[in-house]
Amino acid sequence: YYKNYIVDIYKNKRRLTKVKAYLPLKILLNFTLADTFKINGKTYKINSIETNLENGESNIELLNEL
Repeated sequence: YYKNYIVDIYKNKRRLTKVKAYLPLKILLNFTLADTFKINGKTYKINSIETNLENGESNIELLNEL
């Protein structure tokens, strides 16, 4: 079941990008790992999001779309 996901992660052109952002509550409550973010015209898959609820800062790991 996970074969396509695992094969896709280990492609040579795949890159992990780490971003810090203050995400709106609407996004934090409704995102899924199947969603994508578009930053500067590039599309990324969500790998993980860690949010500090005291100050609202999120550490986001993104995988580039191929």
